[in-house]
Amino acid sequence: MHKIVFLFLFFLSVFLAGCDSSSPQPARLTQTTARQNDNPVIARVDGVEIKKSEVVDILLAGRGKTVLDDLALLQAVRNHAAQKGLTGSPEIIESEMNLILDDMAPGKSRNDRLDLFQYMLQSRGLTRPEFNLIVERQALLRRLVDPDPAVTEDLLLAEFDRLYGPKVQVRRLAVSSRRQLESVQNQLALGSDFVELVRQTSEDETTLPQDGLMPPFSARDEQIPAEIRSAAFALDTEGRFSDMVIYTDEQLRQWFVLLRLEKKIPPEEITLESVRTELARTLRQKIVRRQMLDLQNQIKEKADIYILDPRYKKP
Repeated sequence: MHKIVFLFLFFLSVFLAGCDSSSPQPARLTQTTARQNDNPVIARVDGVEIKKSEVVDILLAGRGKTVLDDLALLQAVRNHAAQKGLTGSPEIIESEMNLILDDMAPGKSRNDRLDLFQYMLQSRGLTRPEFNLIVERQALLRRLVDPDPAVTEDLLLAEFDRLYGPKVQVRRLAVSSRRQLESVQNQLALGSDFVELVRQTSEDETTLPQDGLMPPFSARDEQIPAEIRSAAFALDTEGRFSDMVIYTDEQLRQWFVLLRLEKKIPPEEITLESVRTELARTLRQKIVRRQMLDLQNQIKEKADIYILDPRYKKP
């Protein structure tokens, strides 16, 4: 409301100044007032003023780059959607938010889901306006891809095997150099404890809190690097170690990995037909999300994004 009143008064002052060409002074006063209102005093401490710009500068130095990147990407998606005659209406944004809440806590009441959502924001240090950028972006992307992709029998069988087929569980030690891993192998040969070596040397932050223990996975779980799956399923006895596994991740970082088989898990006693409907639904959702991510990457790659502020330009 204050901003609207200020803009109204500003334009009114400019209009009145223009009506009297013999008196330019009001226009200069208006510009001064505008500058003052652009950087208002927002607090006083023992009479000392704290201005808006001081707070904004600190915020920009902190999460400014992340927010700017998210906002620029959202604008690129908006531009692409507009070319298709689509805008981010409140209805589709609310619909996307409901989907997020449903995925976050299926079967829970809306109040419980909102409580969990607020906890998620706090734990990740996000504000609701920041998250709204993501929600609108997803809402637009969802309506730009095929909402009902084909789910073939091969895809169903692969997903069924991933969820209900035989699995293994391994403990993983990952480092960024061959020499490091060779040193670990030498220490193991001398009788060192593998779990302790994981704690001391592994650089894999995702499994380190569990002392290197990975969740069970199947031979067709594409979330696990193919090299890891192949080495893990080649182990036939619990406690056996793999040879050195070398692979490159999505960030093009090379990893040198040692695996120890902890457990072989037999397939679950369940038939494809008993879970076909639910499996097809979740698989379709997964395909839609993949399409959304692929489209987002395409839009980002083609967008002409130019950052003017030198603080946020790439080196």
